[in-house]
Amino acid sequence: MVKEQKRKRKSQQIIDIETARAARRRKRNAQAERGPVGTGGKLTARRKFKQLRHKRLYIAAFIVVAAVICVYAFRIISLKTAWAAAAADEAAALAEKSRMERELEMINEPEYVEQQARTRLRMIRPGEILYVLPDAAAASPAAISDDPDAKE
Repeated sequence: MVKEQKRKRKSQQIIDIETARAARRRKRNAQAERGPVGTGGKLTARRKFKQLRHKRLYIAAFIVVAAVICVYAFRIISLKTAWAAAAADEAAALAEKSRMERELEMINEPEYVEQQARTRLRMIRPGEILYVLPDAAAASPAAISDDPDAKE
């Protein structure tokens, strides 16, 4: 019966919520400073093992994430390198194409045909004399003289 009266009295009390929260906070902080119940503030072997296991798990997760990031970074760098090489190849091919288009346009011009016949085929016009010098043969394919009276 005494217990019932205490419980009724306690339930009829008006409680200030802020003071109750502050009291609970103090109690929690004191409990955290003391450590688990019955250990006198020391960590138990089980608790230490649990913390060590958590640390190992976090380290393993970090290593896995770092490895994945490194693999993808390597892939990105290699793709960028391949892209740059392909862009350089494309630029070279476009330059070659434009050079060939210019040559194609010039191929029907009589001056170009004459110049190619003189340099590549060593052809001369009637009355011209072709001089081929032994040491200059490697430097230029032919030396051409326009003087018809010149002797060989």
